[in-house]
Amino acid sequence: NFLVDHDSPGFLIDRSIINPMSSLLPSSTVALVTGSNRGIGRALVEALLARGVTKVYAAARNPDSVRDLVAAHGARVVPLRLDVTDA
Repeated sequence: NFLVDHDSPGFLIDRSIINPMSSLLPSSTVALVTGSNRGIGRALVEALLARGVTKVYAAARNPDSVRDLVAAHGARVVPLRLDVTDA
């Protein structure tokens, strides 16, 4: 399962390096994602859910910021308050 690298003719790229989540996840997979309210964290939550993860614990400083994910995916998304900043 390889891609041809058109920028470097003659080289192949393993798809799993580009997208390590491309393999099937077990149906009972549970994940904890920090920074799930925006950016990479939010994209990771959405990707995990799209790939069938059973439950995602979506951690953010303000759990209300993932309310739309909970509304869309129900009990599969569990919002958690997590603030690792120096107060």
